[in-house]
Amino acid sequence: MVSTNTSALNFADREFLLNRDLFLRSFKESVTTRSNGLSWPHARNTWQAATNYFTGVLKPGDGKHMQGLSNRMDTPQERLQRFITDSPWEHDAVQTHLINTTPTRFDADDAILNVDGVAMLKDGTQSVGVGRQYAGCVGKVANCQVAVDLTLTVPGDTYNANQLTWPLGMELYLPEDWVSAEGYADRREAVELPDDISFRTKPQIALDLINRARSSVSHACVGGDTGFGDSRKFRAQLREWNEPYILEVTTSELRVVPEQTPIEYPEDYTGPGRTPTDPRYFEDVSASSPRELAEQIDNKDEEGSWTDLTWREGTKGDLSAKFARQRVRVVKDTQRRAVTEETGWLLLQKRDGEFKSWLCWGVDEWSLDRLALYAHQRWPVEQFHRESKQILGINDFQGRTWDGWHHHVTVVLLGYGFLSTERARSEKDEAGALPTLPEVADTIGREHGIHYLVNELGMDRSLAEEAVTGLLRTLFGKT
Repeated sequence: MVSTNTSALNFADREFLLNRDLFLRSFKESVTTRSNGLSWPHARNTWQAATNYFTGVLKPGDGKHMQGLSNRMDTPQERLQRFITDSPWEHDAVQTHLINTTPTRFDADDAILNVDGVAMLKDGTQSVGVGRQYAGCVGKVANCQVAVDLTLTVPGDTYNANQLTWPLGMELYLPEDWVSAEGYADRREAVELPDDISFRTKPQIALDLINRARSSVSHACVGGDTGFGDSRKFRAQLREWNEPYILEVTTSELRVVPEQTPIEYPEDYTGPGRTPTDPRYFEDVSASSPRELAEQIDNKDEEGSWTDLTWREGTKGDLSAKFARQRVRVVKDTQRRAVTEETGWLLLQKRDGEFKSWLCWGVDEWSLDRLALYAHQRWPVEQFHRESKQILGINDFQGRTWDGWHHHVTVVLLGYGFLSTERARSEKDEAGALPTLPEVADTIGREHGIHYLVNELGMDRSLAEEAVTGLLRTLFGKT
């Protein structure tokens, strides 16, 4: 049963319909106008279909595919199909507008730009980008589509769950065969893949998403898991942009030396043989992995080597672990003893016998407590994925085309943005907690039903409220 958080039950009520319409109306120009400023015949129909599709993904229940949305909205399925598959509106323009209209509450100096990948399990082989690839949602290789997304997260005050998340963009990752293999030519044509699409790695897609948003929203740093943190090119581009980052790195892969390690530069080399092309550390120094450094701290068993920290209060108690940090320089090649210019904090965590590590650049003055807090701002992204699937049906799209997939996903991002806006404007309960996004969605779904009974069937509002409450209890066990 859903928690009866009073702020969740009262914040929207009759206001939410106006809030929803005002929210969506701000996107009308980007949905009905091309990037060259021109519109198209029947753009009015495009906007009506956009309104229906947006409202449909907000309504409660499963099956946010074309037929399910058509049934929810009592709208011809072919009209919604044209809006998603054939309409010329540009998803890039709408996602850019989503960035440019980030609410003030989210556009904060202490926010973090989080990049991540999300898998959507699929049957068959014909949907754009589908293939056997790693799916984080099941923890193994599976037949799926994989997307890269960017969100803006404001850490929660007091409670971890009070974090606020705003979606900034999402793009489908295409395995290399989909882009260039001869055997995929017919599939590329069937999914209407644009001719100018080239293969990009997930870190490259993430960089494009970050570059589109970074100058428009305030933020303290960029965050991401090992899929991005392990990429040297990804980190190098962030440094070139002067974007601070706290990126998880695989504990066994990265190699570092202490930052103060003496370095021999090529111009100073006086030894035999060819002059080295990179700066390098001397032979009496050994590079270490984050795991090796953590084990060294364990073996020293010195008081104060690890610091017990609680970064936030969670729903089931304090969120705590042991942390340590060291100033390091990243090694490029251990055989040649080559090093990079990348220096910063290596943050180490020990929890339940397991080690984790983050490479932190551009945050030299941050305290250990703050580094630990921001290192753990990835879980809101996982929550964003889960809620986008369970509440808004981001993975319910059954079409096959490139534009169709991005159109569906973009409307879902708008829906998530609306729910996040309503949640941010809610009052906290007596314990100081905001309603959860599912509670917000339940409240809005309840109001949808009440609105229909009152305005379409002429029912008295009190009776409509009683009827909807009874229906939700019967169907979903919710009050």
